[in-house]
Amino acid sequence: MRPEGNKTTLLYALKSIKGRVINALSRRQLFPVFFYKLITVSAALSDKIITLHKLRLIAAFNLVSISLCLNGCTPNKTIKAQFTFLKGQGGEVVFTNQTANAAIMMWNYGDDSPVDISSPVTHTFKTNGTFKVTLTVTGKNGVSATVSQTIVVANAIVGSFTFNGKQFAGATFITHDTWQASNFDVFINDYSVGATYLRINNMPPSSNGSFVVNNGHDVNKAGYLNVDLAINGGSNFYSSLSGSLTKTGANSFTLSCTVIQRGSSIQHSVTATGTYKLM
Repeated sequence: MRPEGNKTTLLYALKSIKGRVINALSRRQLFPVFFYKLITVSAALSDKIITLHKLRLIAAFNLVSISLCLNGCTPNKTIKAQFTFLKGQGGEVVFTNQTANAAIMMWNYGDDSPVDISSPVTHTFKTNGTFKVTLTVTGKNGVSATVSQTIVVANAIVGSFTFNGKQFAGATFITHDTWQASNFDVFINDYSVGATYLRINNMPPSSNGSFVVNNGHDVNKAGYLNVDLAINGGSNFYSSLSGSLTKTGANSFTLSCTVIQRGSSIQHSVTATGTYKLM
């Protein structure tokens, strides 16, 4: 087994040289061969010593580097959140992240809508008003930052209707009529199960004029303007009996009609006003 340790290694090498000298003399080998071997072994021993010193220097440099970093070369961990926005039509606003080295983004629009995690992103505000929009970013170094800006929305696509003296307001949206592809229906508020909404079937495309509201039982007839109404969903569904709708612009209207609850003879008055955007 080869001894370990610097000093022991040196002694081992010297003993090896001594043994080779004795063997060479006993065998009457020429001295040039002996000196060649001696030089070769010495060079190998020198290489080992130089390598050891290199390792010591590298270790010392690393320790100095670590010491310097602990005392002042800590990487900059700050990040400054920034974004810009551009308003469009119908309550649409395009938001663009301007934060350098952002890895993760979260947008909060201040209107109870779900957050977004992309950029640029287009958000449609469903009501007019002032909203505090907040962007939270996380940089590639794991540090987070937040910035907020106030957005004033004045051109949202909204509508409202009054039923039994109570007003309901919300976003206005449209869909194509399921029976006549050339016609479309306008909704006020959320059209979903259990929701409260007003639907105007076969909205006239004209930009102005007054139009007769037909009986809701004729909902599937092409060109028949009629109204459906749901209050809290369930069995509270109503259909128009008669009334009138006035187009105050290409995408705006006022409505006044009488509705009747389905399965009942009770009648109610409904008024509505709103704007909408063709999809």
